[in-house]
Amino acid sequence: MTDGKKGQSRQIKVLLVDDEEGYVNVLAKRMTKRQVDVSIALSGSEAIQTLRKKDFDAAVIDLTMEDMDGIEVLKRFKKMDPELPVVMLTGHGSEKAA
Repeated sequence: MTDGKKGQSRQIKVLLVDDEEGYVNVLAKRMTKRQVDVSIALSGSEAIQTLRKKDFDAAVIDLTMEDMDGIEVLKRFKKMDPELPVVMLTGHGSEKAA
């Protein structure tokens, strides 16, 4: 991503939201190797607090979490930042859930 100053690039800032700590840590490590600035939230409520404190270029949200499902997190994110691109992921959902 460029910041408009003669093609200078900056890191993309992504918020990863998933209650499976091992999975999200592996994903964050892989993204960091690709020069992505990654923040992690291990619950929906933590994700909402994090989004209130920092701007992100995109978010990746797990569909199924203990405290709040990914759809509810998505709804709240869109109220806070309607332009934020969001990717929903799940390892447990069905085609109907998608």
